[in-house]
Amino acid sequence: TIGQQEIAQAAVVQNGYSVQYGRQAGIIETYSTKSGTNRLHGLAQWDYNSAGLNANDFFNNLSGVPRSKAVSNQYAAQIGGPIKRNKLFFFADTEGIRFIEPSAGFVNLPSPVMQASILANPNLSAASKSLYGAMFAGANASPAYATAIPVVTGSGGQQDSSGAFGCGSLAGTPDYATGGTLGTSAAESCIDSAFVNATALNREYMIAGRVDWNISDKHQIFFRVTDDQGSQPSFVSLINPAYNQISVQPSWTGQLNDTYTFSPNLTNNFIAAALYSSGVFAPANL
Repeated sequence: TIGQQEIAQAAVVQNGYSVQYGRQAGIIETYSTKSGTNRLHGLAQWDYNSAGLNANDFFNNLSGVPRSKAVSNQYAAQIGGPIKRNKLFFFADTEGIRFIEPSAGFVNLPSPVMQASILANPNLSAASKSLYGAMFAGANASPAYATAIPVVTGSGGQQDSSGAFGCGSLAGTPDYATGGTLGTSAAESCIDSAFVNATALNREYMIAGRVDWNISDKHQIFFRVTDDQGSQPSFVSLINPAYNQISVQPSWTGQLNDTYTFSPNLTNNFIAAALYSSGVFAPANL
């Protein structure tokens, strides 16, 4: 949706079999962007939407799950006009969106009992204990950890239907920290479970500029550039925001268009254009 306010006209060619479209089967879409005129003109727009303006999902209500947080702010502003009347014109456009993307669900975290048992295991090497310690530190820093409850026997979203109290194949193995046995009761549960409403920021903005020069009635030139910057969450962790992954995707374009009309039946059009686009996927916190 970014860039839609810059479009002046759009056309759809349903059968692009002629040579000017490369004899492509299927649909060809063409766009022309706005330019300045002899009169100064502009636009300002802001669209807002949030979870407070929308109903909760039917299945969430059925399960007693709260509404996810989602906030969208989208804006556009542009101005165009003459530099020299009838000859030289300018146009500038900026658009952007800032969207708080929701992500929700149940998460399972290693219980304090399980953490203590693993770190007390005499068969574990020091390097392994260091690795587990770092993993547990990340889980304990989770906003969900304070509200997590021990997994007990049952068929609910935060329960274990196998009766192993979330311990799975560890049920019946020694609890090295207390001398007890894992998976035998709620006090020896391996997993604490919580429902999490998490969010991640999705943002993008674009700046576009165009200059038109009417050299004569037969000769016109325009130059247009764009700068598009943004980042989007490619993975949202319900455990710890430090585990999120984001994608940074900048792009730049430039175009020079030179048109000369010799006669109503003969026109020469020269176009030089360049596009650079990049997509980098990485952890939010390396």
